[in-house]
Amino acid sequence: MLRQMLGFVTIGCLCTSAWAAGSDGLDSYIQHEMEAQKIPGVAFAVIDHGKIVEERAYGLENLETGTPLRTDGVFEIASVTKPFTATAIMLLVQDGKIRLDDPIDKYIDHAPSAWKEITVRELLSHTSGIKGLGWVESDGSPLLDITTKRYFDEVAKLPLEFAPGERAEYSDSGYFLLGMIIEKVSGMKYAEFMRQRVFAPFGMTSTSILDRRAIAAIEVAFNLLTL
Repeated sequence: MLRQMLGFVTIGCLCTSAWAAGSDGLDSYIQHEMEAQKIPGVAFAVIDHGKIVEERAYGLENLETGTPLRTDGVFEIASVTKPFTATAIMLLVQDGKIRLDDPIDKYIDHAPSAWKEITVRELLSHTSGIKGLGWVESDGSPLLDITTKRYFDEVAKLPLEFAPGERAEYSDSGYFLLGMIIEKVSGMKYAEFMRQRVFAPFGMTSTSILDRRAIAAIEVAFNLLTL
């Protein structure tokens, strides 16, 4: 999963004077919607011809620590990570290191026999039949920070939901396997590949792979500084 700084919302092409005239109303609207929809935190920017004319933050960045949200706060973009993973795969296709219609067991060690007909293309298009396991559970509780091997072992022992290519069904597990393929083919950790081949070339200096420990450390440091 990725984390990205500044979750901008582009509110039309407002000129500075129009923004100044309506800012109080927008401010009230945002706070009303946050309360009505129980939204803990919002950050936005108003952009006029490519320039930020206003940016504000409301609410909390972390409910557990009570950390106030800042305009440079970090947002998790959750499953929007998938297009980044797909982009990484296509870069490797472009490099000639992956073929979309290759079976995935060419790139994934110890893949179960049930996966022998599944192609890279089917993982990308959510048509593989692999169960969309969002997380692994232990004694009924989700494990949010587990090893790649533990997750793979859990997914590999599950039967297919349908024959590969038969239909489409959203699958987090399929994109987890694509991450494994990226690591195997590139010889790099997923996070490092994304940094070198995707984030850095596009100047995405405030975007990185989710690291809950790093985020927690930053929040603790910030809270200590604001005591």
